[in-house]
Amino acid sequence: SVGDATKADVTLDKSFIDSIVKDTNAKLTIKTPFGDKTYTQDELKAMSEAATGSTITVAIEKAAEQPTDEDAAKAEKIAKAKSIVKNMKLVARSSKTAKKNIKAVLKSDAKVKASIKELKDLGFTVKYRFYRSTKKAASYKAAVTKKTAAYTNTSGKKGTKYFYKVQVRVYDENGKLVAKTALKQCKYASRTWGK
Repeated sequence: SVGDATKADVTLDKSFIDSIVKDTNAKLTIKTPFGDKTYTQDELKAMSEAATGSTITVAIEKAAEQPTDEDAAKAEKIAKAKSIVKNMKLVARSSKTAKKNIKAVLKSDAKVKASIKELKDLGFTVKYRFYRSTKKAASYKAAVTKKTAAYTNTSGKKGTKYFYKVQVRVYDENGKLVAKTALKQCKYASRTWGK
């Protein structure tokens, strides 16, 4: 039983190898759960000649799995998503609501709309993560991740100016994050908390 092993050491008697070489023209195939290894007559002969004792140990390793066309297509899609995301130029906008909360949104221009559509057409899920900070250039903390490009901030300190940024996050069909924009790609929005 090899379990999840990817390598097996198989010990053979030198006399057994010698008898195959001497008495037959056969090849030797060692079968393992993760692959078979075949030795030709020449390889067996060399193995026997190189042996220093009465036994020979051979290591059989799991062959690297060949990527399927499906894997290649998936990798290509992810590379495309990363490229789209890398080139996105985002702008955050903010406004005051009737209840004096602050609503932060991603400005939806034609280029951003086209990029989001392209990501969705590739089969990805797009979400928006909103960040808030009291500093213009640093200390942004994630506030919420949503499927819609708008976030209402309902708490703050009176007189404090808050800065908002948004990040586009791209997920595959299994919910795994495959690409995201850098916060520096987004122009901030700012508002002073008034209540």
